[in-house]
Amino acid sequence: MSAAEIILMYGVSAEQRTKIAKLYPVEKGYELSETDELRDLIAVPAKAIVINPHALSEDEKNLMFEFYLQVHAPDNSLAMIFTEPINIPAALKHSDVYILDNII
Repeated sequence: MSAAEIILMYGVSAEQRTKIAKLYPVEKGYELSETDELRDLIAVPAKAIVINPHALSEDEKNLMFEFYLQVHAPDNSLAMIFTEPINIPAALKHSDVYILDNII
């Protein structure tokens, strides 16, 4: 499985997983994978990471935004999708950072 096919999910509910599966259907070659390790969101190459922001502390949210800003925002090489509304830093407003219900 290449990074272009992996959708990594963290802290999502069954209902949210259903929405994600509509965005990234397995019939189109996507692999939906769940993790309970925050470090996987950084270490595992993926096309998109889907995060429940309530599963993160403020420090973890800041870490994720900083990681995204440094590594992926310059070339939009990863979509970061949050399952619930969250304040997205101004520096990332025009990057591929989304709220799930806004893109379905």
